Amino acid sequence: MKLAAILLALLVPGFLFAEWEPDLHGSFSFDFSNAYISRGRTTLDEPNVKTDWRVDMGLGPLGRLGLWHWNYHLLSDRIAYKAPHFFAETDWGVYWDYELELAEGIVLANELMWDWMVYCGWDPEDGLSDYELRFGQSLKTPLVTLFWKYRAGFMPTRWDAFNVGLKRRFRVVEWLHLTPQLSCDLGNHRLVKQRYGLADSEAEAGAMAVQGELRADFPVTDWCSFYAAIGQFGVVNAAARRHLHREQRRDITFFRVGAELKF
Repeated sequence: MKLAAILLALLVPGFLFAEWEPDLHGSFSFDFSNAYISRGRTTLDEPNVKTDWRVDMGLGPLGRLGLWHWNYHLLSDRIAYKAPHFFAETDWGVYWDYELELAEGIVLANELMWDWMVYCGWDPEDGLSDYELRFGQSLKTPLVTLFWKYRAGFMPTRWDAFNVGLKRRFRVVEWLHLTPQLSCDLGNHRLVKQRYGLADSEAEAGAMAVQGELRADFPVTDWCSFYAAIGQFGVVNAAARRHLHREQRRDITFFRVGAELKF
């Protein structure tokens, strides 16, 4: 019996990876925007630039395993005292991607990530740091893509956030693709209280904000493309709309321009 178990343990990995050839892929994007919106709130109503790096390795039938780095930098000096370092926030993450083809033209994409966030600088002792567990899925169909993402904050705070939505990509001409998207942010009691500064009796779990966006992509080559997007964001939580002051915009029209590179 023990011998059979040992043979099975040796044969199964060999079967799974029989046709596996290690391959590395990466991507880099930068994004200029007039505001930074996160977890149901306009965190900063200031010009900023964000960068996103990804490097991953194929695991054959088990998906892909990768490293992720993200940060944003303020382009305005008006509130520089809030983020005195070059990066206002920097994130490091490890992720696993897996796609499952359910039927012809229908794919379920999954991503699991562990993220370490540092605010106001590289050194956690010089600012605030947080850890997140993220899990998201998207159901890609010929008509529309449905998506949702769960984010759980752990240290030093504990909260739960959800983002759900749908989008559709249209190919207008070879050099222009349009993608309208609509999404909603939701959170538990603790996140709503924290993000909007509400009293414990005012905060209620549920919908926090809605966001609509129209994005135009301009592919240049298989590995390079540019994009521009415009959208509208609005807080829908009634208690939050009464409480938020001018620096924390309840409603804002935002725009983004940027580029994406693949290698």
